[in-house]
Amino acid sequence: FSKEERALATGIFNSGATVGAILAPLLVPFILGHYGWRQTFVWIGALGMVWIVLWWKFYAVPEKTKSLSKEELQYIKSDQAEKTEEKTKIPLSELLKYKVTWSFAIGKMLTDPIWYFFMFWLPAYFSDVFKMDLTKPSLPLIIIYSGTTIGSIGGGYLSSFLIKKGWAIGRARSITMLLFALMVVPVMFSKYVDNMWMITIIIAFATAAHQGW
Repeated sequence: FSKEERALATGIFNSGATVGAILAPLLVPFILGHYGWRQTFVWIGALGMVWIVLWWKFYAVPEKTKSLSKEELQYIKSDQAEKTEEKTKIPLSELLKYKVTWSFAIGKMLTDPIWYFFMFWLPAYFSDVFKMDLTKPSLPLIIIYSGTTIGSIGGGYLSSFLIKKGWAIGRARSITMLLFALMVVPVMFSKYVDNMWMITIIIAFATAAHQGW
């Protein structure tokens, strides 16, 4: 993808990871309630195998996509760096000398655990605190994980929008990340709220911002 659309494209395919989280509160309780926990693993695993087959059949790199016109292909590759025949291997010790390496590593260490915390902890939280029956479809979880999809695409869209408006790429992405980082802050006040739907809205807002970041 071109630099102007790369962030949006990233947001779209990253949001695909949350589709499973959206469907899980619908499918898993049904399977669990009717067929037991063992069949839950079988069914979910089978869906994964179906997805692999579909991916293998329909996915292709742009150069091999027949439905892609020459103009579209040229646009996609318009600002890609020229490929060189020689590839230089950089040892880890050399990479650690760059600030960007540490920025990326520290950023991932600080943000990824938060996302997985929300992914795995929320069902137990709603079950323990609000006595939600996890063997039935869970609307609060569906709302929260749907918000992550919106946030993921929204973050990519905002960054791409600013770039198209003439902003420098680094500035557009940095400002976008800053805005979404600030949007996560209100989740700290969730401890003072005891209404399930207010909690749902606050956490949905935070997880959407996290994915947008």
